[in-house]
Amino acid sequence: MNYSRSKISTSLLAFLAMIAMACGKLPTKPKFLEHPESVTASSEGSATPSDPIATTLSAPSCSIEAFGQTVWAPILAKNCQSCHLSKGLAEQKGSQFILSTADGPNYMAKNYNAFQKAAAPSANGVSLVLSKASGVAHVGGKVITVDSEKYATLSAFIDKKKVNDGCATVSAALIQKLLPLSSAQVLWKAAMQLAGRQPSAQEITLATTGHIRDALETILAGAYFEDYIKRIYNDLTLAEFFKGDNAIEFYYHKVGESNTDWRGSDLATAVRGAWPYYQAPNELARYIIASDRPYTEILTADYLMLNPLTSCDILGKGYVLPFKNNCTMSETSAMNACVRSDFDFTNPYIDWCSEFLPKKPTFKQPVAGLLTDIPYLNIHSTTSSNRNRLRARIVLEQFLGLDVMGLQGTTDVSNITKTAIVNPTMNDPQCAACHAVVDPIASSFQKHDENGMYSANAVWAKDMLPAGFNGLTVPADAEPITWLASQIVKDPRFARNAVAFWYKNLTGNDILKDPNTSDAHYRESLAAKIEQNTFFDDEGTAFAANGFKTREMIKDLILSPYYTTRAIDSGLAASEKLMLQSFGHSGRKTPEDLHASLFSATGSYWLLPGQKLEPLKSNYAVNDQTYLMNDKQLLVTAGGIDSHVSQVRNNDMSSVFSSIVNFASTSMPCKVVTTDFEKVTATRILFPYVEKSSGPSDAVGAAAIRRNIVFLHKKFLGETLAVDDAETIATFNLFKTLYADHLKAGQAASASVIVKSLAIDCPIKAASSEEESALVGWMGVMSYLMSDYDFIYQ
Repeated sequence: MNYSRSKISTSLLAFLAMIAMACGKLPTKPKFLEHPESVTASSEGSATPSDPIATTLSAPSCSIEAFGQTVWAPILAKNCQSCHLSKGLAEQKGSQFILSTADGPNYMAKNYNAFQKAAAPSANGVSLVLSKASGVAHVGGKVITVDSEKYATLSAFIDKKKVNDGCATVSAALIQKLLPLSSAQVLWKAAMQLAGRQPSAQEITLATTGHIRDALETILAGAYFEDYIKRIYNDLTLAEFFKGDNAIEFYYHKVGESNTDWRGSDLATAVRGAWPYYQAPNELARYIIASDRPYTEILTADYLMLNPLTSCDILGKGYVLPFKNNCTMSETSAMNACVRSDFDFTNPYIDWCSEFLPKKPTFKQPVAGLLTDIPYLNIHSTTSSNRNRLRARIVLEQFLGLDVMGLQGTTDVSNITKTAIVNPTMNDPQCAACHAVVDPIASSFQKHDENGMYSANAVWAKDMLPAGFNGLTVPADAEPITWLASQIVKDPRFARNAVAFWYKNLTGNDILKDPNTSDAHYRESLAAKIEQNTFFDDEGTAFAANGFKTREMIKDLILSPYYTTRAIDSGLAASEKLMLQSFGHSGRKTPEDLHASLFSATGSYWLLPGQKLEPLKSNYAVNDQTYLMNDKQLLVTAGGIDSHVSQVRNNDMSSVFSSIVNFASTSMPCKVVTTDFEKVTATRILFPYVEKSSGPSDAVGAAAIRRNIVFLHKKFLGETLAVDDAETIATFNLFKTLYADHLKAGQAASASVIVKSLAIDCPIKAASSEEESALVGWMGVMSYLMSDYDFIYQ
């Protein structure tokens, strides 16, 4: 008897509806499972009044905390910091009152001590900080008025008795209360994230016998890890912005004194020919990190990353690099001939010619890593009025962690002088404060135009601070941009910011910010911020001392409590839990990570309707034919970027992402389950312990089903369960319910029935209604696992 398509479709919808009722829209596990009672979320995801933490206010109980909440955050950070930061305008003018930015180690205590010193009475008996702030003999002019609330706050705090007992601190003893993942679990998490696969048996053995760094060595290597590097650095460089561009390469050629006549004028060829140019900055990051070269070369590299095509374009004929594949139609073609007809510019070219090698250019112009990279300079272009200030701001933010735009609050227009000032960026303190930091860096780009092209004879403006950095001026005999790069990498903030960059990508957590004065848990938030700053500083110091070996730094991060924490001791006080909330991995998977997880778990890609990749041909085809990697499909919608319209990732959970997860978990199982059962048992990816005939009613079948459920939980979620574990039993009960409901529907089976669910072809081959019920049950189990919190989140 044949099943009708409508009956099978109804059955599929029925089991999906059951899963939705059983599991909700998406798993909503609290971050720390050991104390779910302390995490009560509303439908919008915010803490509800029933949360004991949310309703407990924490007033500062020591002078440093009180200083932070009443003086630093509302006054000094907004009115004084921009001038008085280290190497800033105030220090250049001789001021002793120097403030630390909020990314520095122990910044609040340093600022408190600096304030206490400046608050001491001067010769006339008035506190120096009060007289200066009100404009008395102050280069920065009047910052606050004597009758203002801010002046009163400063005065009151100066007169307040110092109390240093009771500061909230994230102590080593408190960190010990964090409950860590096992070594095997840490390895699983790192392997799935950085290698796109499950760890091997050998790697697990290394991890569980005290050699996890050795196990991580093989995970932090290979094609997937190198692609991961390029992906996260594209988030920084946005080089993929030039995808489809056919002009970016010409900014090189005029500089390099070569030409592209040999490639002809075909537009499609030009577009594909541009690919290695805009990939170069991401390839630079890949090469440095994967080859264990000093991370400083991200700014100081004096070489370019070239593939066979760009080596012809930039180096010219006669320069042969040792490529494994010369990307030519014939293996006998001479690379140094650079003959256009030898190159294949069809789509597979992007996979075929993906090898990049480092080479110093033959033309005479400075090369300084990303600072002279053409796509990078084009993305952060300039104008005649901007004068490279955007480029300077980006460099400060991306490589030193300094947000110049956040240094100063809104300017009080009542304090602005009514007299016109000539060249305010140099002469008006309210402008010069930030420009003293930005403009010397901007001037260091003086020989690069808006397209990034270099001109040795470029004329620079005289009414702007000269090229320099941190209060130093570029020596007369030095090339400004290469000198700047050499100085930036010596700054401790460079190493510290590199650690913070990798921390954010590995954990999915944003860097903690200087707590706001209105923060109900200010003292706990401040303690957490100080601890995180200390961690970044310590790791940055170790990173620099170890020769800037990035992979070793990544291992340190992976083995730190910020990555390995799975829970917090439930017996801790609410305030202690708050101070530890930044530990542990809470970020949901990026679309690229989810794409890799789906393939690792199922052996199949989530393909667009009608697409087939059997056998797999190329990465280009994968990206073009799958939902999550195609920027015209769900890549951007799922939180990724296309570097053009979308340039910032969105890793927040949302109803849109919820729908995408539900779409994947309902559209993939049918085909994946039925296809796997068609394989010989020993070669199956998902069902090595059961057959379609294995049912839950008899003891043998039930035992086999439970064993396979344990296998699937390990494969999808990294969980090691027993056959009688509560999770195993719950999943088994789901299977049994779906099996019974489908069987009860009275649908008989026959040969082959093609089901079209969500436009996906799904052949169901079953010899009986029991077999088909088993297939439906396994589809439901797979859908359930694909929707699980631990599959969606890192």
